[in-house]
Amino acid sequence: MVEEMFNSIKSAFMEMSNRVENVNSIVQKMGESVNNSMTQISEQIEGLTKTLEDLMNLSDLKTVKQSLQEIVETFRKQLDPQDMQKLVEDLYQTVKRIKKQAQQTEVK
Repeated sequence: MVEEMFNSIKSAFMEMSNRVENVNSIVQKMGESVNNSMTQISEQIEGLTKTLEDLMNLSDLKTVKQSLQEIVETFRKQLDPQDMQKLVEDLYQTVKRIKKQAQQTEVK
């Protein structure tokens, strides 16, 4: 009875670990996609700004450019793949410790 319970818990933790690994992989891919998208947006904003500078000589254009760059930077900070990766890695490490503790308890 107790052995079945521990095996059930162990199985649940292993399944959770596999799901965390899958989530980790997905978040990593999402982070890379977001980073690539932000780079492309930044490049497009830079290109648009240069085009507008060529077409018009507006003193407010620098303010517009700065605002657009601040928006891009805000997106980068909020969707930082490294921060997202760290959160998933912390969760993964916690699950590994729980699994290890469960295995040690089972051995005893």
